[in-house]
Amino acid sequence: MTIDRRHFLSGAAAAALAACSTPSSNTTNVADTKLAAIDVSTAEDNLRNVMRVLGYEGGGDVLYWFHGFIYAVKPERRPFPILHFNGVNAMRFVQHDDGAYSSTHDSISFMEDIETHELLESWVNPITKETLQPKPNAFRGSIYDYTVKGSTMRRGKNSTVTRLHPGMWTFGPESAWVTIDRPYAETFQFPWSEARTYEVDMADLRDSSNKRLLNRMHSSVTMPFSRWMNMEPAQGHTMWQANGRKLNDASGLPDHILERCKTYLPEIFDYDVFK
Repeated sequence: MTIDRRHFLSGAAAAALAACSTPSSNTTNVADTKLAAIDVSTAEDNLRNVMRVLGYEGGGDVLYWFHGFIYAVKPERRPFPILHFNGVNAMRFVQHDDGAYSSTHDSISFMEDIETHELLESWVNPITKETLQPKPNAFRGSIYDYTVKGSTMRRGKNSTVTRLHPGMWTFGPESAWVTIDRPYAETFQFPWSEARTYEVDMADLRDSSNKRLLNRMHSSVTMPFSRWMNMEPAQGHTMWQANGRKLNDASGLPDHILERCKTYLPEIFDYDVFK
């Protein structure tokens, strides 16, 4: 079963948790720039380095493995975890003649037990007490465009634009962070928000010959309850908090994740990182 982008990752209050776990990426000062020893002052250099971190400079396939928790957010109580998820995201980057990039994404996440992380065949909704069959959150063929002006997610009328500017970067002696906050289009109903922070080693970032930097990722997305949860908007919403990393290839995935992909999204094996 294919479910759209909003059933991928999430985190509202998780965005606050992310702010606590990663340095602020709102400003880049002179000291930061000296630590970086790279130039992100121009839009072209900024785009090039963002592509090195997020994807593949010059074009190519990349693979992410992620996992995390889904929290229920209700007005009358603190956010509380209701599910664990585990998944992969395969991305194919293409660089165009004008220097811009586009990428195609295929991703799937699996619903798991909070404590055992076993794949769930059934799930009792802790709010409604209803027994439900969890569905993998999968999407195929989402397309993103990256230019010196920003990034755009192409999904019909639901396109969004995210600015790529030097203020996204934070540099330290050993690590660098780049953050992308994605504002959702007005056609998306509340609540929708997404923030992703990627951490890379400074030694890798300084090596200009390295076109595809391995990274560690944190993603927080806020969104309504998934349809299969059988919840009404008035009952609250969810936040998904994920941690993950970019892998060299599919050999870095656990066997049980590969088996799940073969069952639920076999098309993902068309990417070079699975060959």
